[in-house]
Amino acid sequence: MYVSQLPFLSDHWYPVAVDGVLGRDLPVRLFGAPFRVTFDGTGEPCVTAPAPTWRTPRPLPVRRRYGLVWTTVGEPVLDDPPTWPKAELPGWRTFVEFFETWSCSAPRIIDNNLDNSHVAYVHRTTFGDPDDAHLARPAVSHTDDPYFRAVLSSEQKGLGVQLGVTGDEAIRFGRTSTTELVAPLTTHVRMRFDGDVPDYAFFGVATPIDDHTSIYVRLSALAGSEQEQPWDRFHAFGTRVKEEDRIVLETTVPDFPIDVTSEVHLRCDSATLAYRRTLASLYAQHESSPPLQEKTWPST
Repeated sequence: MYVSQLPFLSDHWYPVAVDGVLGRDLPVRLFGAPFRVTFDGTGEPCVTAPAPTWRTPRPLPVRRRYGLVWTTVGEPVLDDPPTWPKAELPGWRTFVEFFETWSCSAPRIIDNNLDNSHVAYVHRTTFGDPDDAHLARPAVSHTDDPYFRAVLSSEQKGLGVQLGVTGDEAIRFGRTSTTELVAPLTTHVRMRFDGDVPDYAFFGVATPIDDHTSIYVRLSALAGSEQEQPWDRFHAFGTRVKEEDRIVLETTVPDFPIDVTSEVHLRCDSATLAYRRTLASLYAQHESSPPLQEKTWPST
Protein backbone atom coordinates (compact mmCIF):
# COMPACT_ATOMS: atom_id res chain seq x y z
CA MET A 1 0.00 0.00 0.00
CA TYR A 2 1.06 3.59 -0.53
CA VAL A 3 1.71 6.02 2.31
CA SER A 4 -1.40 7.98 1.29
CA GLN A 5 -3.47 4.81 1.82
CA LEU A 6 -2.29 4.39 5.42
CA PRO A 7 -4.20 7.14 7.29
CA PHE A 8 -2.83 6.25 10.75
CA LEU A 9 0.69 7.34 9.74
CA SER A 10 -0.19 11.04 9.91
CA ASP A 11 -1.06 10.70 13.62
CA HIS A 12 2.59 10.23 14.61
CA TRP A 13 5.55 12.56 15.14
CA TYR A 14 8.24 13.10 12.50
CA PRO A 15 11.44 15.17 12.33
CA VAL A 16 11.22 17.92 9.69
CA ALA A 17 14.39 19.96 10.29
CA VAL A 18 17.69 20.00 12.13
CA ASP A 19 17.36 22.28 15.15
CA GLY A 20 19.33 25.49 15.62
CA VAL A 21 19.01 27.08 12.17
CA LEU A 22 18.50 30.76 12.98
CA GLY A 23 16.49 32.99 10.70
CA ARG A 24 15.80 30.29 8.10
CA ASP A 25 12.56 29.71 6.22
CA LEU A 26 12.44 26.07 5.09
CA PRO A 27 9.69 24.70 2.84
CA VAL A 28 8.89 21.02 3.40
CA ARG A 29 6.27 18.62 2.11
CA LEU A 30 4.64 16.14 4.46
CA PHE A 31 2.22 13.49 3.22
CA GLY A 32 2.06 15.31 -0.10
CA ALA A 33 1.05 18.71 1.36
CA PRO A 34 3.17 21.88 1.63
CA PHE A 35 4.34 23.13 5.01
CA ARG A 36 6.93 25.60 6.20
CA VAL A 37 9.48 25.46 9.01
CA THR A 38 10.69 28.81 10.36
CA PHE A 39 13.06 29.79 13.16
CA ASP A 40 12.81 33.15 14.87
CA GLY A 41 15.77 35.21 16.07
CA THR A 42 16.04 33.16 19.24
CA GLY A 43 16.03 29.86 17.35
CA GLU A 44 12.48 28.92 18.35
CA PRO A 45 10.96 26.76 15.56
CA CYS A 46 7.46 26.99 14.09
CA VAL A 47 5.81 24.68 11.55
CA THR A 48 2.85 26.01 9.56
CA ALA A 49 0.64 25.01 6.67
CA PRO A 50 0.80 28.11 4.44
CA ALA A 51 -2.00 29.82 2.52
CA PRO A 52 -3.73 29.14 0.17
CA THR A 53 -4.14 25.71 1.81
CA TRP A 54 -5.76 27.65 4.67
CA ARG A 55 -6.70 31.34 4.72
CA THR A 56 -4.11 31.97 7.41
CA PRO A 57 -1.09 29.82 8.20
CA ARG A 58 -2.13 27.03 10.53
CA PRO A 59 0.49 26.25 13.19
CA LEU A 60 1.22 22.60 13.86
CA PRO A 61 2.42 21.12 17.15
CA VAL A 62 6.20 21.38 17.49
CA ARG A 63 8.67 19.59 19.73
CA ARG A 64 12.46 19.88 19.96
CA ARG A 65 14.23 16.66 20.78
CA TYR A 66 17.69 15.19 20.13
CA GLY A 67 18.78 18.07 17.90
CA LEU A 68 15.71 17.83 15.65
CA VAL A 69 12.45 19.71 15.11
CA TRP A 70 9.43 17.36 15.19
CA THR A 71 5.82 17.86 14.16
CA THR A 72 2.65 15.91 13.42
CA VAL A 73 0.04 16.74 10.80
CA GLY A 74 -2.77 14.58 12.20
CA GLU A 75 -4.25 13.80 15.59
CA PRO A 76 -1.19 12.67 17.56
CA VAL A 77 -1.57 9.42 19.44
CA LEU A 78 1.20 10.59 21.81
CA ASP A 79 1.86 14.02 23.30
CA ASP A 80 5.53 13.92 22.32
CA PRO A 81 7.89 12.18 19.88
CA PRO A 82 9.33 8.80 20.91
CA THR A 83 12.05 8.95 23.51
CA TRP A 84 15.49 7.44 23.06
CA PRO A 85 16.92 6.42 26.44
CA LYS A 86 20.39 5.70 25.01
CA ALA A 87 20.82 9.38 24.17
CA GLU A 88 20.33 10.25 27.82
CA LEU A 89 22.77 7.75 29.35
CA PRO A 90 25.82 9.28 31.05
CA GLY A 91 28.87 9.16 28.83
CA TRP A 92 27.05 8.39 25.57
CA ARG A 93 27.69 10.85 22.72
CA THR A 94 24.78 11.61 20.38
CA PHE A 95 24.95 12.89 16.79
CA VAL A 96 22.48 13.73 14.03
CA GLU A 97 24.24 11.51 11.52
CA PHE A 98 21.95 11.70 8.48
CA PHE A 99 19.08 13.99 7.46
CA GLU A 100 18.54 13.30 3.75
CA THR A 101 15.83 13.14 1.11
CA TRP A 102 15.55 9.68 -0.45
CA SER A 103 13.51 8.61 -3.49
CA CYS A 104 11.93 5.80 -1.52
CA SER A 105 8.71 5.26 0.39
CA ALA A 106 8.98 5.55 4.17
CA PRO A 107 7.83 1.98 5.01
CA ARG A 108 10.53 0.57 2.72
CA ILE A 109 13.20 2.42 4.71
CA ILE A 110 11.92 1.08 8.03
CA ASP A 111 11.52 -2.41 6.59
CA ASN A 112 15.19 -2.24 5.60
CA ASN A 113 16.16 -1.24 9.16
CA LEU A 114 14.42 -4.39 10.40
CA ASP A 115 15.68 -6.74 7.70
CA ASN A 116 18.70 -9.02 8.13
CA SER A 117 18.62 -11.09 4.95
CA HIS A 118 19.98 -8.28 2.75
CA VAL A 119 23.16 -7.70 4.78
CA ALA A 120 25.39 -10.34 3.17
CA TYR A 121 24.71 -9.05 -0.36
CA VAL A 122 23.83 -5.36 -0.17
CA HIS A 123 26.65 -4.62 2.30
CA ARG A 124 29.33 -6.83 0.78
CA THR A 125 31.86 -3.96 0.65
CA THR A 126 31.38 -3.04 4.32
CA PHE A 127 30.24 -5.65 6.85
CA GLY A 128 28.38 -8.22 4.72
CA ASP A 129 29.84 -11.47 3.37
CA PRO A 130 28.10 -13.32 0.50
CA ASP A 131 30.13 -16.43 1.35
CA ASP A 132 28.58 -16.46 4.82
CA ALA A 133 25.00 -15.47 4.12
CA HIS A 134 23.29 -17.76 6.62
CA LEU A 135 21.52 -15.94 9.43
CA ALA A 136 19.65 -17.29 12.38
CA ARG A 137 16.03 -16.35 12.82
CA PRO A 138 15.74 -13.21 15.01
CA ALA A 139 13.89 -13.66 18.28
CA VAL A 140 10.84 -11.39 18.08
CA SER A 141 8.85 -10.37 21.16
CA HIS A 142 6.11 -7.81 21.63
CA THR A 143 6.70 -4.62 23.59
CA ASP A 144 3.88 -2.04 23.65
CA ASP A 145 1.18 -3.58 21.48
CA PRO A 146 1.39 -3.68 18.48
CA TYR A 147 5.11 -2.87 18.54
CA PHE A 148 7.95 -5.33 19.01
CA ARG A 149 11.69 -5.95 19.35
CA ALA A 150 13.91 -8.35 17.43
CA VAL A 151 17.18 -9.73 18.85
CA LEU A 152 19.87 -11.38 16.73
CA SER A 153 23.43 -12.50 17.55
CA SER A 154 25.95 -12.71 14.71
CA GLU A 155 29.56 -12.23 13.70
CA GLN A 156 30.31 -9.39 11.27
CA LYS A 157 33.40 -8.20 9.47
CA GLY A 158 34.33 -4.56 8.96
CA LEU A 159 32.99 -3.34 12.28
CA GLY A 160 36.45 -2.81 13.72
CA VAL A 161 36.98 -0.04 11.16
CA GLN A 162 33.68 1.58 12.09
CA LEU A 163 34.49 1.32 15.79
CA GLY A 164 37.98 2.71 15.33
CA VAL A 165 39.82 -0.26 16.84
CA THR A 166 41.46 -1.72 13.70
CA GLY A 167 41.99 -0.92 10.04
CA ASP A 168 41.57 -4.56 9.00
CA GLU A 169 38.05 -4.99 7.60
CA ALA A 170 38.38 -8.80 7.54
CA ILE A 171 38.45 -9.14 11.35
CA ARG A 172 35.11 -10.33 12.69
CA PHE A 173 33.37 -9.16 15.82
CA GLY A 174 30.57 -10.91 17.63
CA ARG A 175 27.61 -8.65 18.32
CA THR A 176 24.03 -8.79 19.49
CA SER A 177 21.64 -6.40 17.76
CA THR A 178 18.36 -5.40 19.37
CA THR A 179 15.99 -3.61 17.00
CA GLU A 180 12.77 -2.10 18.32
CA LEU A 181 9.85 -0.71 16.36
CA VAL A 182 8.58 2.12 18.58
CA ALA A 183 6.26 3.85 16.07
CA PRO A 184 5.10 2.91 12.56
CA LEU A 185 8.07 4.68 10.96
CA THR A 186 10.55 4.80 13.86
CA THR A 187 13.12 2.27 15.05
CA HIS A 188 15.72 1.97 17.81
CA VAL A 189 18.77 -0.24 17.22
CA ARG A 190 21.28 -1.19 19.93
CA MET A 191 24.55 -2.98 19.08
CA ARG A 192 26.22 -4.83 21.99
CA PHE A 193 29.74 -6.26 21.89
CA ASP A 194 30.02 -7.73 25.42
CA GLY A 195 32.81 -5.34 26.39
CA ASP A 196 35.16 -6.21 23.48
CA VAL A 197 34.59 -2.75 21.97
CA PRO A 198 32.23 0.11 22.92
CA ASP A 199 28.55 -0.34 22.12
CA TYR A 200 26.59 1.99 19.86
CA ALA A 201 22.97 2.67 18.96
CA PHE A 202 20.84 4.14 16.16
CA PHE A 203 17.53 6.01 16.16
CA GLY A 204 16.04 5.80 12.66
CA VAL A 205 12.99 7.69 11.37
CA ALA A 206 11.47 7.93 7.89
CA THR A 207 9.47 11.14 7.46
CA PRO A 208 6.97 10.75 4.57
CA ILE A 209 7.23 13.55 2.01
CA ASP A 210 4.78 11.76 -0.29
CA ASP A 211 4.13 8.27 -1.60
CA HIS A 212 7.48 8.09 -3.38
CA THR A 213 9.84 10.22 -1.29
CA SER A 214 10.98 10.40 2.34
CA ILE A 215 13.34 12.21 4.67
CA TYR A 216 15.66 9.59 6.12
CA VAL A 217 16.85 10.63 9.57
CA ARG A 218 19.35 8.72 11.65
CA LEU A 219 20.71 9.65 15.04
CA SER A 220 23.72 7.74 16.33
CA ALA A 221 24.84 7.34 19.95
CA LEU A 222 28.31 6.08 20.87
CA ALA A 223 29.13 4.62 24.27
CA GLY A 224 32.88 5.21 23.95
CA SER A 225 34.89 8.39 24.25
CA GLU A 226 36.32 10.15 21.21
CA GLN A 227 39.61 8.39 21.83
CA GLU A 228 37.95 4.97 22.16
CA GLN A 229 35.42 5.47 19.36
CA PRO A 230 36.51 8.25 16.94
CA TRP A 231 33.43 9.89 15.42
CA ASP A 232 35.02 10.58 12.01
CA ARG A 233 35.85 6.91 11.45
CA PHE A 234 32.45 5.78 12.70
CA HIS A 235 30.64 8.24 10.44
CA ALA A 236 32.77 7.49 7.37
CA PHE A 237 32.02 3.77 7.64
CA GLY A 238 28.35 4.48 8.39
CA THR A 239 28.13 6.64 5.26
CA ARG A 240 29.38 3.75 3.14
CA VAL A 241 26.75 1.45 4.67
CA LYS A 242 24.03 4.05 4.19
CA GLU A 243 24.88 4.53 0.51
CA GLU A 244 24.73 0.77 -0.09
CA ASP A 245 21.20 0.81 1.33
CA ARG A 246 20.11 3.92 -0.54
CA ILE A 247 21.20 2.65 -3.96
CA VAL A 248 19.02 -0.44 -3.55
CA LEU A 249 16.08 1.17 -1.75
CA GLU A 250 15.67 3.85 -4.43
CA THR A 251 14.94 1.05 -6.93
CA THR A 252 12.08 -0.40 -4.84
CA VAL A 253 8.42 0.18 -5.62
CA PRO A 254 6.56 2.53 -3.25
CA ASP A 255 3.60 0.16 -2.99
CA PHE A 256 4.47 -1.58 0.31
CA PRO A 257 2.33 -4.62 1.11
CA ILE A 258 1.11 -4.86 4.69
CA ASP A 259 0.02 -8.46 4.30
CA VAL A 260 2.44 -11.39 4.55
CA THR A 261 1.68 -13.11 1.25
CA SER A 262 2.31 -10.51 -1.46
CA GLU A 263 6.10 -10.79 -1.28
CA VAL A 264 8.39 -13.78 -0.80
CA HIS A 265 9.89 -14.13 2.69
CA LEU A 266 12.61 -16.27 4.26
CA ARG A 267 12.83 -17.89 7.69
CA CYS A 268 15.08 -15.07 8.90
CA ASP A 269 12.41 -12.49 7.96
CA SER A 270 10.53 -12.79 11.26
CA ALA A 271 11.08 -9.07 12.06
CA THR A 272 9.91 -7.82 8.66
CA LEU A 273 6.89 -10.11 8.85
CA ALA A 274 6.12 -8.70 12.30
CA TYR A 275 6.37 -5.21 10.79
CA ARG A 276 3.76 -6.00 8.16
CA ARG A 277 1.46 -7.44 10.80
CA THR A 278 1.93 -4.32 12.94
CA LEU A 279 1.00 -2.02 10.05
CA ALA A 280 -1.99 -4.22 9.21
CA SER A 281 -3.16 -4.05 12.85
CA LEU A 282 -2.85 -0.26 12.97
CA TYR A 283 -4.63 0.00 9.63
CA ALA A 284 -7.53 -2.17 10.84
CA GLN A 285 -7.88 -0.11 14.04
CA HIS A 286 -8.13 3.22 12.20
CA GLU A 287 -11.73 4.26 11.69
CA SER A 288 -11.21 5.65 8.17
CA SER A 289 -9.49 2.55 6.78
CA PRO A 290 -11.41 0.52 4.17
CA PRO A 291 -11.23 -3.27 4.53
CA LEU A 292 -7.80 -4.70 3.75
CA GLN A 293 -7.74 -7.04 0.78
CA GLU A 294 -5.32 -9.95 1.09
CA LYS A 295 -3.55 -10.97 -2.11
CA THR A 296 -4.71 -14.30 -3.53
CA TRP A 297 -2.51 -16.44 -5.76
CA PRO A 298 -3.92 -18.36 -8.73
CA SER A 299 -4.23 -22.09 -8.23
CA THR A 300 -1.98 -24.36 -10.27
